[in-house]
Amino acid sequence: MPSVTVDNTTETVTVNTTAVTISSPTFTTQYPDPTTAAFLYSDFLGNCEPFDICYGTAGQPDTGTWSYQVNAITDFGSLQLLLPAAQGTRVGVFAADADGTDVDRNTQLGYGAFDFTARVKFVGTAEQTQRVIVGFGISHGPPDTTVGQKLMLQFGAAFVCYGGGGNWIATVADSNTLDEVDSGVAVDVYHTLRITTNASGTLINFYIDGNLIRSGAPTFDPSTTLGTWGAEARDKKTGGSTNAVTLSLDYMALKYTIAR
Repeated sequence: MPSVTVDNTTETVTVNTTAVTISSPTFTTQYPDPTTAAFLYSDFLGNCEPFDICYGTAGQPDTGTWSYQVNAITDFGSLQLLLPAAQGTRVGVFAADADGTDVDRNTQLGYGAFDFTARVKFVGTAEQTQRVIVGFGISHGPPDTTVGQKLMLQFGAAFVCYGGGGNWIATVADSNTLDEVDSGVAVDVYHTLRITTNASGTLINFYIDGNLIRSGAPTFDPSTTLGTWGAEARDKKTGGSTNAVTLSLDYMALKYTIAR
């Protein structure tokens, strides 16, 4: 057996390698997993990189504000997206280039598998026309004042909420037709929302805190639909809502894998 001898007088170390043999060695590769085409992550500790923020619409540019907070005990960061009480206001964070009025919808399902995660909460005395989308296909319909008329997600797969006192709704949509499943999980405390797709884009899974909420095929055509991953809030009430509200994000991540 090999041994190590330490001589404190001469300050030397002697290694005896007698009887050391190596048989059937196993070598571990040091390069990254080649199937991971992209991995984006931010804990929002002072910035949102590699994600980007959009804080307005074509009709309401430069609306919505944001700030970063740091927990003095845990040192965790968070992104606070503040939605003012005014019609058409918008603020969001996306895995795509964004400016003050638009977001680059450059993502398409069906070429690889996506795994999107965000730990979020939506707080404030919100009306049902103050709405949040967390997931894929960030897009809203026109303003409305009818509570039951939920023109929200035009297409895509996302967690949606209407107002600050409800639950997260696991939603799949195409052409403003919504297929909704109420998770029963409140939006006003932090929860981890996760959405995964298979490589062909034909299966979408929704999870909250690791629990499967719904699973199934998309109602939209994954081979032609362009969207982006992210989280945003908008005021959809004609004339604007009464109170400002806040969408808080602890962290957000997006992993994209392809077959190699």
